[in-house]
Amino acid sequence: MEKNTSLTTQKTSKHLISRFLTSSLIPVVLLCISLSFGLLNIQRQYFFTQKELSGVKTIGTLFDAFIDLQVIRGLSNILYQKKIPDFITKRKQLLERFKNRFTTNEWKILTKKFNIENELQKIVAEAQSIYNSKILKMTESERFGKYTKLIEQLGRIRLVVINRSNLTLDPEIDTHYLSEIAIVQIPDLCEAFASIRGIGSGIIARRNTNPKEREILKNKISVVRFWLDEFNRTRYIIHNAEIKNKISINYNEDKFNQASTIFLNKCRMVINNNHHISAVDFFRQGSDVIKILADPFHTAINMLNQRLKGRLTRLIRILILSITVSLTAFAFIIYFAFSFYRLLQKSYLELERISITDPLTAIPNRRYMEMIFDKELQRSRRNNQSIAFGILDIDFFKKFNDTYGHHEGDIALQKVAGALRESLKRSGDFYFRFGGEEFCILFRASSLQEAEGIGEKVRKAVEQLKIEHKENMDYKVVTISAGVVFLSEITNENLDYVLKHADNLLYMAKDSGRNKMYCRKLK
Repeated sequence: MEKNTSLTTQKTSKHLISRFLTSSLIPVVLLCISLSFGLLNIQRQYFFTQKELSGVKTIGTLFDAFIDLQVIRGLSNILYQKKIPDFITKRKQLLERFKNRFTTNEWKILTKKFNIENELQKIVAEAQSIYNSKILKMTESERFGKYTKLIEQLGRIRLVVINRSNLTLDPEIDTHYLSEIAIVQIPDLCEAFASIRGIGSGIIARRNTNPKEREILKNKISVVRFWLDEFNRTRYIIHNAEIKNKISINYNEDKFNQASTIFLNKCRMVINNNHHISAVDFFRQGSDVIKILADPFHTAINMLNQRLKGRLTRLIRILILSITVSLTAFAFIIYFAFSFYRLLQKSYLELERISITDPLTAIPNRRYMEMIFDKELQRSRRNNQSIAFGILDIDFFKKFNDTYGHHEGDIALQKVAGALRESLKRSGDFYFRFGGEEFCILFRASSLQEAEGIGEKVRKAVEQLKIEHKENMDYKVVTISAGVVFLSEITNENLDYVLKHADNLLYMAKDSGRNKMYCRKLK
């Protein structure tokens, strides 16, 4: 009986599940959507910073190659006038180092990221071609110009990397200005000094100059002053900016100022053709200035690298924290939603049970009988089975209440309900309190004889309770009268029709002396 009762709550449970899924999934979906925007933003920042890191690595290699090519250019200018064995060896070594910088696996990965491999291969091939060309086939200015053109091409590649690696778009003040120093100011300052070094050493080596070269040197001195001012201004901004972790581009400033001043004064003397310095010494003095500048460049690159790696670490932590908090939030939402669902389901089931259960006897009531009767008729018709329906009435129950009181009457009703529960235990057996002292039963029976047997079994079960009833003169115990209708062929019967015939049989049982059960086939 309990199994069949639970089946009637399936529709309610399905409705409850749909409401639960709607009420719980909508906020989860909305939370996922809002969270996805945050996570996507963190992801974009992460890949943005990763690209910057790749750009920093690429700029560092390009700068070192940039310096190598500048030295090769300057040495070539001196060697055009005078063959110096040490310079010849050094130039060859520098060219090999220059080429080898672009052959590592890490460099190949970086160049593919920024799509600059073809341009660099052309620069390397051109540098080798200039190196292999015979001295007399190319004038000093032509050779210098070709090397300068390659250096400018490297500079353009540097700018391409800067743009494609997002370094110019960095949102934080410290990394922005570190990028400005490392990828713009120091390389341009080094190129200005390197140009002065190359042109000046060439002039000294051939011991004459011309107005065009003097004008170029004057312009380069102006460029040096401009970039020095920019470099110092940016250093001041970084040092005095309100940054959580202070950074400072420290280098031997006094040594640089002294070396650059001496070198630029020698350059002016070369311009005025009033110098007493060899080409080698002039070249070495210029190289010393550039070497000093390489220190703040690598310092800035290292700081930039550390800052970007620190940002990546922070982003990963934020990402992990966001995911952890989100999963926790999801877990709580699901937990509370399911808790609410279980509570709501329990409430619904309890309400359903209460609505179909007689509160006194705790067995199904008339409402449940009306719900289940048509379903059982349809099932029996579908399976070509027979069923039986009966009405039971406690004999002289009004006299019982008058004699023993309503409290004892309620106890008697509960015991009769218990007898029904014990007699009808099959999955297809049903029992109901119809109202007052009346009960109904509904069960499957394959024949009229089986229906009679089950009806009689119920009647005897009540009699065997032996509940004292003095006013039931013939038996002195509580008994019932019953009318049972057997439906062998189910057609268009309904509850009212069956009730009417069962009720007629019940009155026949009462008229024949009570404590009787009449069972007839419904025609």
